[in-house]
Amino acid sequence: MSQRLATKVDLIPAAERAADARDLVRVNEPTVGAPVRTKGSLYLVAQLTNANVSTIRAARQTLEAIEHDYYYDLSAGPLDTLARALAQANRRLFHARGRAGLNRGAQISIVAAAIRGSELHVAKIGPAGAVIVRGDRIYELPPPHAAGSAL
Repeated sequence: MSQRLATKVDLIPAAERAADARDLVRVNEPTVGAPVRTKGSLYLVAQLTNANVSTIRAARQTLEAIEHDYYYDLSAGPLDTLARALAQANRRLFHARGRAGLNRGAQISIVAAAIRGSELHVAKIGPAGAVIVRGDRIYELPPPHAAGSAL
């Protein structure tokens, strides 16, 4: 039995999206060498709310930083480095919010998915989410926390 994983990274069509919604996608699918063997492909989707030009610029820089941190951190496996890259990006955004010109109420939410062979690793910051469809079931990734559990 073959292990096959097909990916589709997409955004909601413009007609169905809120007028002030801004979304960014960044994809890195290396084809040869060590990145394919050790890290695989990286898919980043950012959802921006109450965004202005500065927020969009900060989100683009954040996605670039996540990609860089993910591929150049060789100290752990894909899931650990993905989570570490997102946590570092979250810290950078928080500390640079004044310099970046992020307006009050602006929110950047990011979902990152790394695919290596038949493995899928997902991490996120903020309320954005990802789903995987397998057979007749839909799974939210990462799974939501149970009610009453400590975060």
